[in-house]
Formats: sequence, C-alpha cells, structure tokens
Amino acid sequence: MVNSIRKIGNTEYFAIQADGQDDWIMRPALGQRPARNAGLLLDGIAWFFNTDAGFIFYDLARRQLVDRLQTPWARGHDGKDARDDYLSYGFLQSKDGRLVYLLLYHAANATDLHVIDLERRAIVRSVLDMPSGNSLCPPVLDQAGRILVSAFRHDNGIVALLLRIDPQTGHHDVSSCEGSRARSFLIRSSPCGRYWLRADNSRLPMITEESSLVSRLLGRDTTARREYFSLWQAFPLRRLHSVAPMWMQAEGLPDTAQLDLDRRKQGLPPRRGEIYRKVSQLLDREATLTTNQINAKSHPDLWPDPNSHYANVSSNLRDFELSERDVIGWQGDSQAFWLKRHDFVACVGVDGTVSPKIMLERFGMDDRPWLARARGWSKATPLPDRRLDMRFTEGMVTVSGAPGDPVHRVRAVPITEDHFRPAPPEPQEEDKDAALAKKAETLARRFSTYTVDLASMSEPDCVAAIDALTAQIGPDINERPYDNHLQAVFRCDGKRLNEKKFFSHVAKHCPGTAPAIRGLIDAACTHIGPHANAWYDPYGDEIPTALFGYAAWCLARLDKTSNDVLLRYYGLVDTDHENFFFEKIAPLMLENAGDASPRLELAEQFYFGDLGNAIDHAALWRMAKMAEHAASLMTAQQYAARLLARAAATSAARSKSEFGYYCFDNLARFLTDPWRWETELLQELRQAASDLAPQ
Repeated sequence: MVNSIRKIGNTEYFAIQADGQDDWIMRPALGQRPARNAGLLLDGIAWFFNTDAGFIFYDLARRQLVDRLQTPWARGHDGKDARDDYLSYGFLQSKDGRLVYLLLYHAANATDLHVIDLERRAIVRSVLDMPSGNSLCPPVLDQAGRILVSAFRHDNGIVALLLRIDPQTGHHDVSSCEGSRARSFLIRSSPCGRYWLRADNSRLPMITEESSLVSRLLGRDTTARREYFSLWQAFPLRRLHSVAPMWMQAEGLPDTAQLDLDRRKQGLPPRRGEIYRKVSQLLDREATLTTNQINAKSHPDLWPDPNSHYANVSSNLRDFELSERDVIGWQGDSQAFWLKRHDFVACVGVDGTVSPKIMLERFGMDDRPWLARARGWSKATPLPDRRLDMRFTEGMVTVSGAPGDPVHRVRAVPITEDHFRPAPPEPQEEDKDAALAKKAETLARRFSTYTVDLASMSEPDCVAAIDALTAQIGPDINERPYDNHLQAVFRCDGKRLNEKKFFSHVAKHCPGTAPAIRGLIDAACTHIGPHANAWYDPYGDEIPTALFGYAAWCLARLDKTSNDVLLRYYGLVDTDHENFFFEKIAPLMLENAGDASPRLELAEQFYFGDLGNAIDHAALWRMAKMAEHAASLMTAQQYAARLLARAAATSAARSKSEFGYYCFDNLARFLTDPWRWETELLQELRQAASDLAPQ
C-alpha cells in the first residue's frame, strides 16, 4: 500500500497513512505556527516545514519526532528577522523530491538560496546575496533542473530581471527585459519555465469605433481599453509578443474612487472614459512615461474631479496592469494560458494570438448590472487545444479559446456550443475530511487542556498537583492552544475543577503553596512566546484572562515578594484583549511593593509599559495613587522632570500636542477633578514639553 500524507481541511492537523495502518491524525510540533509544507520520504520519514521553526522529521513506524533542522530566516525592511512572513520565502522541491530549494527574499535587498537534503536532514549548499526576488511570483524549475526566479533592481523605477540558479554548483546568472520601457515585474511563468508574463505599464491601448449620431450626442462612444502586457521567452529573456486581451468598454473601466457613482444613479453614461483616453494619449506622446509615474502632482490637468479621483489615481491605473490574480493557469504543454477579469475569460497563445473576451449565453451577465461583469463561476481548469472547463452552480461547460476578431468585442458562447453537462459530485475525500476534521478537533481540544490528578484539597496535595502541572509545561505549550483556549483542569473525587475554582481555594486555605505557584509561573514564562494567543477563558462571561491568570493572582495574594516573577508574567499578557491583569493582579502587586517610593517605581513601569486596551493612563494614575505617592516624595516640578526623563528613556510615543507624549496627553485629557499638586504637575509637563521637538 502506498504511504500518503495530507492536510485535514481547515485544521492544522495532518492525516498520515503508512503500511496499511489506520490514519495517524497529528499536528506537527512546529511551535505556534502551522506547517506550510509537508511530504514523505521513501525511508518512512515524514517531514514538515514552516518559516519560523524550519523542518521537523517524524518516524512513521514509531510515530515519533526524530529530528529538527532550523533554517535561516529572511530579513524584513527593518532589518529584523521575518520569521513568519510567508511572502519573504520561496519553496521548491527537486523532481525526485529529495531536495528542497528554500529562497529567502530579504525585503528589497537580496535573495539567498539554501539547498536542503531531506534524507540527510541538512543544508548542503547556500548561495547568498543574489539580486532581489519578487516574492509574488512563484519560482519554477526549468527542464534542466535550474531554478528560475522573478527578480528586480531599482533604476529610476522597477527593472525586471530573471535570475537563474544552478542548485548543484551555486552558479547563477541574470537576464533583464531589454528593449522595454515598462516598470513592472515578471509575474507568472509557464510550467516549463520557458515563457514569462509581464505587465506593460508604458501603454494603455484604446480603440474608438465609429458610433451612431445618437450615441455621440449622448456621449456614449464605443471606446474600449485594456492593459498592455508582454510575453517573454527565457533564457536569456527575449520579448516574443505584446498583446492586449480582455478589452473593457467605458462602463467596465476601473473606478475605485467611484467617480461615476452619482452619474450611474442618474442614468447618465460613464465619465471616466474621458480620463483614460487622456492617459492613453499621454503615454503615446511621452516615450519615457509609465502609468505608475502619473499622479495628481505630476499631471493635475488629467482629472476632472480632483477630490474623488486623486486619492485613488494609483490604484485606478494599477488596476489595468496584468497581475497574478488575473491568470487562471497554463495549458499543460505551455502553449497557451487563460486570463480572467470580471468573470469573463480569454485565452492567449505563446504565438501571440488572442481570443475575444468570453461569456456564456446560458448564464448571461451578473444580475447586478452596475458591476458590468459576467455570471460568476467557481472553478476553471485549462485543457489541451485552448479549451477551458468551467464549473457553475448548475453544472459544467467547456469553452474554446480559439483566436478571433475583433478581440475587443465579447464572444457570447451559444447554448448549443458550451458542452453543458451536470457537474460531477465533489470528491468523496471531502466526506472523509469532515470525519477526520472531527477527530482532529477532539484531539486539539484534549491537547489544549493540562489535566492534573488532585488527591484531595489539602495543602500538601495541592502543592503536589501544582508541581505535577509545572512538570507538564514545556516548549510544546505554544502548540497546545485550540481556538485560543488553553487551561488546566484538576480532577478530584470524580469532579473537574477549573483554574478559577482551584486557585481561589488555594488562595484562601493553602498559603504554603506559594513556592510551587512561583515555579509554575516561571515555567510558563520560560516556554511560552510573548503575547501568545493562550487564554484561560477567551469567550466566556469571565473577565478576559490570559493563561494561568488565576495562578498569578493567587501568587500575588500569597507572596508579597513575588513582584519580580509577576512582572515577567506581565510581559506575556496581551493587554489589547486581556483585562484580568490590571483589574485583579496589578493592584495586589502595588500593595506588595511596600512604601511610597517602590510603589511609585512599579506604577511607572506600568504607566510607561504596554497598557493596550486594558486600562487608560488616567485610570492607572488614580488606581496606583501615583500623585499621592509622588507628592509625598518630591515637588510637582521635580516629578515632571522625572516623568519626562522616563518617557524619553522608554518607547513612549511622541506626539505633536502640548504635552509632547501621548501618555501625558491622555492623562491631561481624562484626569477628572485634579487637585492642586496635579494641576501644577500638568503645567510643568506642558512647559517642559514646549521645548521638545516633536518626532
């Protein structure tokens, strides 16, 4: 029996079948993020990959994790590791499946290649600092097994390149789109890597046919426009053809600013056609101009209504460009490809021939006439000989993409020629997936709960239960949350106690458990990632509470020296969504701090920390009695200087207002009934901030 591996529906789980055994339902141990790629090796090893954790390997016979391989990370625009930005990575496998080619796109700076031997579980070759790759275009292998990557460089705009890498030797060379003034990327390759598509933003083709006298009087000409794009052959790059399929009449032209919305409501013809006519003529006149250089400042005379069109001029013109989302796919022999726009389809051959825009007479247009689009379909599959299978709700049709004239008109395929037949039933795999997904959900729920046996509610047994829970905390804590839910359950005398009930009992009756609880919080802080989506009760009626929130509250109740570990725990709290910490734990920590000086120091750590949506600065100021403690130690002028120094030394956000920082703006705005010392403090802050230069 052939071994198989597949992802289960919309879950993070996989079903692996090996040696005729029942499906192994499992989630790869890749940390917080799910697996992006997976496969099987001939020696009975399953591998999984994501950009953060790299590769992990499982022995299928033993159903055990046997090895890990951490791969390098791409760098973002800020120079930091882009661990989970999937757009910064390209992933290819060799034809025999033994090697993985991992491409790292370092923002707009460089591209690296790492060759991973899956059998040896090692990086066997690295090629660094190649030209920047375009991550929106998937890399491909040519017939000789070399890697082809859409790349670019900046030279008064985008200069499209094609990067070719030999993974066996590391040798690489680059070819550019010579003879083209377009400033755009190569966006899609044929399956064999020989042909490449590129939007050409140096032209905006236009056809104006002679119209009737009535149409001309009403402003309804028959002008049509479409993006211009080119077909290139590699390697080196050589332009084969420039074509303009999928023409649009005035009512179908881009209108992201809804320039013609009011005119359409009044039954008037579209006005935006005149705008694009001017753009088309402008591009024909100016040999070095492209659409991405046209904006409100450079060509203010183009737009009749600046307020409605200026803000979206770039997106309106960019909508003409051929993009990855316009490409349905290629024929298997790479001799033709299909495009879509507004649910119309068209076929383009590598010989430069173009079909008209195609719709189905059987289904007609969308029933929302203002959209100017064909009836929607759910799936399209290119077939040999320039044919396309299309799936509608009612059934399947097959259309021909044979070239024809005029290409700017719509071809409505007659009912007698659309080869309509009932749609075949969806694969039965979907039913199997539904059953497997239920199993996966059951496993995920079980995995998201730490279960601990509790002999009795006595203090020694509670200590033993907390220690047993701590022993379960490890690196896999980041993989356990299901639907953001992660909690501990204590089983005692046939009952299941949740964290709230257990730690409320401990806080009242078991003061000797404090060291054990400290160990639990320490373990959680050691292993869980910051701001992890792990909650005790994310959707219940309780206050939104992070993982082990009641344990942290209990520790604050029992141990007045626990502020150090609780501050560490505070670093894990997602204050944009969690309220329990500031409502229940922070007040206890302030009490535990002791005298006015250490209390004020702790309150300032909170004040200049991450408050999120949990509490505002004025509410914290009052709750922590910051004014009272500060007034007992220093004058308002002295404290203003201290606060400004703290703000400058932290990541407090600067503002252009009279107080210089948002944290002081919020305090002044929301502080109710300030007493005299507070009023003096705000005056001092305002005066001191007047000398600050805003960022």
